Amino acid sequence: MHHYHHYYGYDYSRGAVMFVTISTKPRQSVFSRINAGKAVPTEFGLMTLRELKITTLRVPEVKLSRYVLMPDHLHLLLWIKPGHEDGLARLGRFVGGFKRAVRQRWKELGNAGPLWQEGYHDLICLDHDFIEGVTLYIGYNPLKWELMHAGKGLIPITEPLDTAWLPDGTYWKGIGRCDLLDGSRRLCAVRISRRLGPSLMPAAIARLRSALEKGFCLVSTFLSPGERALYRMLSEEGAEFVHIKGTAIPVVYRPSIHETPLFAAQKLLVIGRQTDEHEVRRKDCLALNDAIAKMAIASGGTAVYVREDGRFDFHA
Repeated sequence: MHHYHHYYGYDYSRGAVMFVTISTKPRQSVFSRINAGKAVPTEFGLMTLRELKITTLRVPEVKLSRYVLMPDHLHLLLWIKPGHEDGLARLGRFVGGFKRAVRQRWKELGNAGPLWQEGYHDLICLDHDFIEGVTLYIGYNPLKWELMHAGKGLIPITEPLDTAWLPDGTYWKGIGRCDLLDGSRRLCAVRISRRLGPSLMPAAIARLRSALEKGFCLVSTFLSPGERALYRMLSEEGAEFVHIKGTAIPVVYRPSIHETPLFAAQKLLVIGRQTDEHEVRRKDCLALNDAIAKMAIASGGTAVYVREDGRFDFHA
């Protein structure tokens, strides 16, 4: 089955950056093995990478920017160069030619069965932030695979999560550093107004960073744009986080690309309450933020609310 996500109305003669995924059928792990968060190519994987390099020479209108060779699939970040009316056809020529060449190698090794799923999945990257996100995804994909496939095949979930700081009468699940809530750490609950302007964001984050240098563990729902920006920035600086979700933790938890390195570095605890709700309503968000603030204060820490005008409210 073909899976195309073309952006209808877009003029591909201007050029385009495409995120392409190609998978084996059935999902055969033939290209690489994941070791210590890195994809190590098998012998057939090395053949596959040689064909990928040859394909870039055969179809110069499509440039290979990033790639990762996973055990049973490939992720490619490709640039369709501008000036070609049939840009999408050239993308198809690139992917189709590559798949045919690798399939021929597969047959030469004596394999009679199919190698590839039909077609490929492609997604256009319309802005810099999207391209940056895809680049991170490609880079962290082996680490994410290792987290998902280690042990029982999923990231271990602790349930019920037993701590006196969480609201009574609710069944909580935890993933990651559960000891961040064992009473030995002071918490800093952070809530940032959704209306906080972009111009005020850097100053607010700088002030929060200064407070967190005192050794607090950051706890939040990370729902507002400011909270997500804080999360991304401080995660690169070695901060520890408790991410509280308003919805239930699924049976098999798939970490986001920003969570993956934090789980690997043991800097993150994700917790969620058992609930039948799949969406977080505003009143639920407000109640959860209040519970988080009380939890932080009970730990001997503090609760911070950054208002839309950039002013701080501290509670201890």
